[in-house]
Amino acid sequence: EGASGGGSKPKGRSSMVRVRLTLEEMYNGKKVVVPVDADTFEPDPRGSVMTPDGRRFRKVSTRKRLEVHVPPGARNGQRITFDGEGDKMPGMDPGDVVVVLQQQKHSVFERKGADLILQKEISLCEALTGVDFTFTHLDGSRVRIRSK
Repeated sequence: EGASGGGSKPKGRSSMVRVRLTLEEMYNGKKVVVPVDADTFEPDPRGSVMTPDGRRFRKVSTRKRLEVHVPPGARNGQRITFDGEGDKMPGMDPGDVVVVLQQQKHSVFERKGADLILQKEISLCEALTGVDFTFTHLDGSRVRIRSK
């Protein structure tokens, strides 16, 4: 039954986890293991949580590890959602865990959308007669720039 099916339960609280990655990791993709805290509620006649119908529960916190597959070319602020991996509240479907990718500042490149920008200072002489230099790209390959 879908959300419009009339019989679906409300969803528990979702949690957000931020993961800082280098520009290389976001460009090439990476597998990251993220620790996540999730709460479940177990029936307990002396529990501190009470549902509207009078049932009592106690909160049990658990820590689990989620494997995040960061796709090559991931964007800063991109969200990866793990359905049903969040808090499990009584009478509700489990919440989600949302992983937000945060790109660290890079010492050589700046990223604007899908473009990489490399700023290089050149002399007036080089501007008039041409330049010849190499740099290492994010995938490790060497790139040569030459103008005449």
